[in-house]
Amino acid sequence: MIIFDNLFHYLHYSKLSKRNSKMSVNLQNYPVANSYAILSTTGISSSSTTIVNDGYYGNIDSSTEITGSYLSTGFPSGENNTDVNVAYQEIYNFFNEELLPLLNTLPQETLFSASQQTLTLLPEILYLSINDITWDTSTTLTFDAQGNTNAQFFIYIFGNFTMSDSTMTLSNGASASNIFWINVGNLNNFTNVPYVYGVIFANSLNFNTSTEIGGHLFVVSGTISFHGTTLVDASSAIVCFRKGTKIQTEYGECLIENLKVNDPITICGRIHNNNRHVVHHSDISFEPLLEIKHFTVPFPTSSSLPICIQANALGEDLPKENLYLSPGHRICMTDEMIVAKNLVNGSTITQNSLQEEIEYYHLSLNKHSVIIANGLLCESFKHIA
Repeated sequence: MIIFDNLFHYLHYSKLSKRNSKMSVNLQNYPVANSYAILSTTGISSSSTTIVNDGYYGNIDSSTEITGSYLSTGFPSGENNTDVNVAYQEIYNFFNEELLPLLNTLPQETLFSASQQTLTLLPEILYLSINDITWDTSTTLTFDAQGNTNAQFFIYIFGNFTMSDSTMTLSNGASASNIFWINVGNLNNFTNVPYVYGVIFANSLNFNTSTEIGGHLFVVSGTISFHGTTLVDASSAIVCFRKGTKIQTEYGECLIENLKVNDPITICGRIHNNNRHVVHHSDISFEPLLEIKHFTVPFPTSSSLPICIQANALGEDLPKENLYLSPGHRICMTDEMIVAKNLVNGSTITQNSLQEEIEYYHLSLNKHSVIIANGLLCESFKHIA
C-alpha cells in the first residue's frame, strides 16, 4: 500500500506549487518493471488460458502461487519470479521520480459513474475520483489523443472500480502505453469489456470474462485473476531491430540475423540512470555479444509496428540507410536517449503502416550500451540476468 498512500498524500496535501515541468512520464526508463506484462504481489490465477505477449509475468510473495494456464509469446516471455523485487522497486521509483511530480502539475477533472454514455478523456488532464466508480450498460470510454501520438492520459480512482458491458476505444493516435490508471480501491472489476488499455496500477484486478488487454498490469498489494481467454499484450516493451539491420562490429557491418554469440560488437558508450543518460567512450571499444534472440510478430499493432528513420533524416549518413526499429527503441541524441516513436514527424521518420508479419531481433551485451545500427547510435537491449 505504500505506493498509493504516498500518491494520496501527495495529491491532497502537497504544498508544492504547480510549476512547469516535464509534461510526460516514461515507464521505459525503468526497464525491469517495463519488462513485466503482469506483476502481482500475492498471486495470479487464470481459469482458462491467459496469453502473455512481449512481457514476463511474475509474483512477489513466494508463499502465494501463480495458478492456471499461460501461453507466452514474443520477447521477453515466460514466468519470471527472479526479478520481481527489482521490478517492484522500479515501480516505486517511477511513482516518486516521474508520476507524482507530473500529476501535481496537471489540471484536474472529476470522474463520475456513468451508464449508457460516451465518455471522452483528453490528454494531460488528471481525471480524479475519491468515490467508487461504476461504468456499465453500453458506456463507451474513448481516449482521444487529438492527433498527438505522444499524448498521455491519467486516471486516479481512490474508491472501488467496476466496468461492465462497456467498451474502451483509442482515437486519433492514442496509445495503450500512454494511458496510466491508478486504482486504489480494493475491488477493481472488468466484466464484458472486450478491450482494456493502459498501464494499470491497482490493489487488485479481476477480469471476469474474456478480454484483450493492451499494456501492463501491476498489482501492488493483492491478486490478479483472469476468467475466460485473455490476451495481455505489453508489446510496447519491445526494444528490437527489424531483420536486415546492419550492426557495426570489429570486422565491419554485419546483418543482425547473421550475428553470433561472442562476435565483437562496436561500443560507443554506456547508458546510465535508468536508460536516460549516456557516458560516451573517448575511444571506440569492442565487446563480445552476450545474447541474441529473435521473434516474429504475426499481427502487428501500433505498439509493435516498426518506426522507419529514413537515410539522412537526422543528418548526413544518420542513418546511412533506412533504419527500422521497434517503437520503444531508443537512439542516442547528444547525451540523451530518445524513444524512436517520439521522433515521428510524418515525413522522414514514420511508423510502418503495413500490417505484415515482422521479424525482430535484439542483442544484449554485458552492460547497457550504445551501439551502431545502420550508422546511427542506438541502445542495446538491457540484459536482465
